[in-house]
Amino acid sequence: MSCFKEFLCMNFLVFFIVRGEEETREILFSDVAPKNYDYLRPPTVNDTPVEVTINIKDANIRSIDESDMSFSVAIELWQSWSDYRLTYPAWAKRNYQILDYHWIDKLWTPNLYFVNAVEGKLNNIITPSSFFWLSKDRKIYYCCRLILKLVCEMNLVHFPHDEQQCGVKMASENVSCLEESVVLRRRGGYYLINVYIPTILIVVMSMLTFWIPYDAVPARITLGVTSLLTIITKQYQASLPNVSYIVALNIWLSCCIGFVFFSLLEFAAVIALSTKKKKKPTSLFRDSSDLILPMVLLKANGTWSTKQCWSNLKEKEEGSGPRRLDFFSRLFFPSFFLIFCIAYWRYYS
Repeated sequence: MSCFKEFLCMNFLVFFIVRGEEETREILFSDVAPKNYDYLRPPTVNDTPVEVTINIKDANIRSIDESDMSFSVAIELWQSWSDYRLTYPAWAKRNYQILDYHWIDKLWTPNLYFVNAVEGKLNNIITPSSFFWLSKDRKIYYCCRLILKLVCEMNLVHFPHDEQQCGVKMASENVSCLEESVVLRRRGGYYLINVYIPTILIVVMSMLTFWIPYDAVPARITLGVTSLLTIITKQYQASLPNVSYIVALNIWLSCCIGFVFFSLLEFAAVIALSTKKKKKPTSLFRDSSDLILPMVLLKANGTWSTKQCWSNLKEKEEGSGPRRLDFFSRLFFPSFFLIFCIAYWRYYS
């Protein structure tokens, strides 16, 4: 009885060993392909071209470069087609067999290429990410992970409020072309913090000169020139695309520079008006018909004199023109700048 049990155990052990060898047996090319298999000739049925199914999964856009109008993307490319010249191994128990990447030199594969690709490579960071499957119905599945740099024709007129449509263009044997498109919307947070808010503050700072007395020449000149140099430096620091046409950010920065420049030009007009008043010849006290009231004697420093009255009136007349120009600038410049900001955001955003 014990011998019979040992015999049964040995038979079961041999059965499982043989079955395990069948499951883990390496598939050879001679097991699936005939001797006259030509990997250069596509599989056809009644001279009908083979249909290839293409699918892209896990598309990951890595970077976008406006300078050369390209973007980098990592994709997982799946292809499947039927090759009835192949035979599925009779000893295989599973419904499919996994083939390694070296079978690409033995089997016919679609002549697929990316039309708008500049650079491309297989993503083999750890292990080769390219392999085949062979199913029982003689259908082949091919999967690979690619890193591509693709060209995208961008229209940057509304930069940085633009929206681009880029895609992956694939073609094969000059008979068909596929394109998978994606819409890219630019986030404006970076430009809002680093460009728009600083330039608005610089323009507002340049308009503060209208509230400084016109005779405080060093203060107004320093504030105006500093604002102008700061905003010009900001323009060169802004990351603008290298294109031959004007983009929205160019219009914004140029108009801001214009506001700062005209605020400085306004002070130059104020200085010119005040200087002109000082150089204007004055008539004698007794010859002016408009100075009847100032002829009233006023007591100054304990003595009766007309000198104090004359100097007060003279300062009032000399400062009337510059003060009016400053008052007009306080109303005109902020209002016009606010209108420009509203029009800019309504048109480009």
